[in-house]
Amino acid sequence: MKKHYSFFGILLAVLVFMGQGCILLGGNNTNTSGPAGMFVSTDKGENWQPISSMPTTDGVKSLSGVSVFKLIEDINDSKALYWASRQHGLYYSFDDGKSWRQADSEFKAGFVRAIAVHPKDKCKIYASNGRQVFKTDDCMRSWTEVFFEARPSDSITSLSFDPFSSSTIYLTENNGDMLKSVDEGTSWAVAYRFGGYVR
Repeated sequence: MKKHYSFFGILLAVLVFMGQGCILLGGNNTNTSGPAGMFVSTDKGENWQPISSMPTTDGVKSLSGVSVFKLIEDINDSKALYWASRQHGLYYSFDDGKSWRQADSEFKAGFVRAIAVHPKDKCKIYASNGRQVFKTDDCMRSWTEVFFEARPSDSITSLSFDPFSSSTIYLTENNGDMLKSVDEGTSWAVAYRFGGYVR
């Protein structure tokens, strides 16, 4: 009887931890459809309200037609949010999403596939359009390319900082490669090959 409890305990632990993993291997992306824009709930998800306004010099613009691919929160500032869209570039908010601004130059339009915010410097941000990785040191006023994927069949799927070494950043690709830079993106090397889609 004790063996059965041990087996089910291990099985439950495996299901919980594997289900909560941050790396997904294999499988296909699943797309869902529904209203675009950003929404917020203040009653544990019972009701949702749109928060997709962007002040401009011509008045407040609605972003209700802009899709959300990823939403990234700055770990050092819970009011700072980064909205990666599928077609309209990168948006950011420094007031909990109440209002949004759009990043300039490279991320004014297009698919933003990945974003990583430096764990110690909120103005140092890395973002990818799937082919290139760009870095900003000045809170998105200017961007510099730090990586380019030359193989047409491969694309970048995610970016992440090492939580124990803030100068180390990782990127993953749809071919299963995980690349690592220990100098904030100046040089890159393959750290591991998973052999399948990695996200």
